[in-house]
Amino acid sequence: LFRSEVGYGERVPNATVQIRGQTSSQNAQKNYKIELKKNKGTWRGQRTINLNKHMTEGMRFRNKLAYDLIRGIPQMVGLRTQFVHLYVKDNTEEPGGKFEDYGIYTQVEQLNKTALKSHGLDSNGQLYKINSFEFYRYEDIIKKEDDAGYDKTAFEKMLEIKGDSDHTKLIDMLTDLNDYSIGIEDVLKEHFDEENIVYWMAFQILMGNVDTQNRNVYLYSPLNSDIWYFIAWDNDGCLMRPEYELRNFSDQNSWEKGISNYWGNILFQRCLKSRSFREKLNDAILDLREYLNKDMLTSKIESYKNVLKPYLYLMPDAEYEPLTSEQYDQIAASLPDEIEKNYQLYLESLETPMPFYIGVPTIDGDKLKFNWDVSYDLDAEDITYSVEVAGDYLFRDVIYQNTTLTVPEAEMDLPKAGQYFVRVRATNTSGKTQDAFDYYVTDEGKYYGMRCFYITEDSTVEEDDYEEG
Repeated sequence: LFRSEVGYGERVPNATVQIRGQTSSQNAQKNYKIELKKNKGTWRGQRTINLNKHMTEGMRFRNKLAYDLIRGIPQMVGLRTQFVHLYVKDNTEEPGGKFEDYGIYTQVEQLNKTALKSHGLDSNGQLYKINSFEFYRYEDIIKKEDDAGYDKTAFEKMLEIKGDSDHTKLIDMLTDLNDYSIGIEDVLKEHFDEENIVYWMAFQILMGNVDTQNRNVYLYSPLNSDIWYFIAWDNDGCLMRPEYELRNFSDQNSWEKGISNYWGNILFQRCLKSRSFREKLNDAILDLREYLNKDMLTSKIESYKNVLKPYLYLMPDAEYEPLTSEQYDQIAASLPDEIEKNYQLYLESLETPMPFYIGVPTIDGDKLKFNWDVSYDLDAEDITYSVEVAGDYLFRDVIYQNTTLTVPEAEMDLPKAGQYFVRVRATNTSGKTQDAFDYYVTDEGKYYGMRCFYITEDSTVEEDDYEEG
């Protein structure tokens, strides 16, 4: 080690290391967060060092690609990243061990007070990491710290507190947003930087980063301002459709495209119902479509590929790399074309009814009843619904079907005890069809527009624990 490097000459621990990630912590190859102790130096001005393996995506560069692209978009904040070849020497069992090769990682700047300051933002402002939050008011959870019943653990399941812990500004924004007597244009003017939102959403749509409806983003506001901004986080789902298709895995299909992907979030839904907002979003998408051009993307992807590929087909990464070397080249070559494909999916989403949620089936005497939320059409076209009930998620065993419903409800004779699936779709006058938000997960991926439930022997309804939506 060089004397200028962090930890040189140290004989006692100067940092803590922990496994990080909401879902990635279950992977065979872990992501790590290294926290340097106070007054023990910094690494490139940072005390928190995030090392991400990105094991679930075969290219291993999507997160860095996204952040590097964001840094060229003035309306967004792009965090600093770099590739890291990690070696670890474990002295917990016995001292004097050898360094073990952990393969290639991507280091991503931790978004905290230090990062805010380094990007010219207010380090004393409010900063929340959105873990699972659709911008409803949630009065029982989103409270001030000194309010009765405040539960920080419950709060942070939705919004992780990373900055100032005064939640007054957040509550004021949510209160106005969920008050439908206040127009969304006024809410945006009072509480948000609209240009930031439209460019954030435009970027996610064109990059196909669909897992951003209610998480994988930070919410930031300067201390002496009422305005909130979105800061992108965790972008390794970008441009994944070609890889999912090659791996015969069902994901990022159906409503997970264009604007319909954001319809379940009350903030985004209210914005997208506004013609003015949609026009600004479209302008941003056209702007970024030109910026994210094929030549520029091809050049960046080739540079990442030249760095990463030699590591990915050596141990330890070769054991877990989901793509062959030939497939890696095939996917890399296809990625620049995805921007235009995602643009076409966006245009399609404007003409399609919006997704909706299926309610829990109920039993009334000898009848099984179904209900669902009303779908929405941006052009105010009439909508009809189709309902199918089957004993399997492939709907080979259909026991009930109605394709001409104009109201969001249906009923059938109560079937015998067992497992069932109900699938609901909405179709507008133009013939464009949309699935419900709900989906069923198998080893092959998602089956969209359906809800799994059970009829018990004593004629009650139970939901499936593995259902997602």
